[in-house]
Amino acid sequence: MYVGRFLLAGKLEDGTPIAVYGVCSRSFSDRRIEVREGAAFVVPEDPSYITENPYVTYTCARIVDEFLVLTNGAQTDPIADKLESGVPPREALVSVTFAMDYEHDEYNTPRISLITDGETFWLGRVAPEEVYFRVMKPKDGEGYLLSVYGEYAEVPSKPNMTLDREDPLECDPVPSFEHYVCSVIARHDGGRWSLEAR
Repeated sequence: MYVGRFLLAGKLEDGTPIAVYGVCSRSFSDRRIEVREGAAFVVPEDPSYITENPYVTYTCARIVDEFLVLTNGAQTDPIADKLESGVPPREALVSVTFAMDYEHDEYNTPRISLITDGETFWLGRVAPEEVYFRVMKPKDGEGYLLSVYGEYAEVPSKPNMTLDREDPLECDPVPSFEHYVCSVIARHDGGRWSLEAR
């Protein structure tokens, strides 16, 4: 199953809040995630390849105090900046994602975005035919999966996966995603978020 980019969020069975941003790509398989200073970036595998194309190189994660922001594009930094200035999560997510609209590339790629403090998860998707946002509070073992394309391309109204493994990338249906390239895994432990590039 091809999903393009995806967001996965919820709680492991032991109650640990977790969130993932993953890249699956047919066109740009030479990318990786780089983590530094409370943020994660999608960058070319070859450092000599420099591009300002925001659809290829972008910030995909930022930690702002107790909040984590994960997205599939250029909306990450504006959302995080609003949180830093004191704007509530719901307003930050909706206002930025709605204003930026879907990506006006050749595919009209939907924007998918997440903010979480580990207990509440604000999830949104803006596509040419859809603008949808939802607030969720998962129980232990419950996960929400949202992708750009495919079967999971709608903001879920209830948990649509079980987080029954320590490694969320091993939880169904993630292993079935085609053309997987890279991801960043965020875990909330001891009151803080940590980021791991995969």
